[in-house]
Amino acid sequence: MSVSDTTKRKLLAASGNQCAHPDCTELMFDLDHETILGKVCHIKGSRPDAARYDKDQSDEERHSFGNLIALCGKHHDLIDDNEDRYTVELLQRWKRNHEESFLNQREIGWLGECRTTIFIEKGGPNFAVEYWFDKKGTPQIFTPEQKAYRMATIDFSSLLSKVAQILTLIPQIKHDSQSRHLVDQVQQLKLNDEGFVSTVYHLLFELQDLKVSELVVAQTQGNLAENREAFRKLGEALLAKRMNEPRLKNV
Repeated sequence: MSVSDTTKRKLLAASGNQCAHPDCTELMFDLDHETILGKVCHIKGSRPDAARYDKDQSDEERHSFGNLIALCGKHHDLIDDNEDRYTVELLQRWKRNHEESFLNQREIGWLGECRTTIFIEKGGPNFAVEYWFDKKGTPQIFTPEQKAYRMATIDFSSLLSKVAQILTLIPQIKHDSQSRHLVDQVQQLKLNDEGFVSTVYHLLFELQDLKVSELVVAQTQGNLAENREAFRKLGEALLAKRMNEPRLKNV
């Protein structure tokens, strides 16, 4: 068993493209040469003869994100050659502090262009990653949360556009016979419960009744389904307010 590509991407993203040693700023990957410069390192060794090996760890735990730290080649060799000095507890603290420092940087460059490249990993298979540039011009890999947010935002924008089209049709209705088309348009947004709730999210988002962070949390943590009825009631009231038109009372 080895570290999966998904876990590698997550670690490289969490590292901020920088070695986790507190005094090091070496990059983990180089786009110019499409090469991984740093190393995905095991805090507790991956095999019996490796530094800090823990025989009680399962293979899954051994190759999991929590047991991995991103280091440059120099510091990788340094910690493995000085096992007594660089303990598991010390490396875990490095990892935690390093990843939290980048997590707390409110950099929103990832909302911009998304690019893709394939890295050539020395001694291992090649793998593709999606990346963005921070304000310093340093390439960064998308975290799972950033990718989820981008997908949610794309979905929000698409559905909100459809809702906006429906709202523009309302003032144009002159006869009851014309409302059938509008009914059809609305029904397309209510093909299933998830579609309806998504529409509600869009309307709430447009009116800023929910913060962006709350939308993301709901989207990524599954609260969409859990809060379906609450958002259905909010949505129906909001739709009634926005579509203040007697001919639409049965839509």
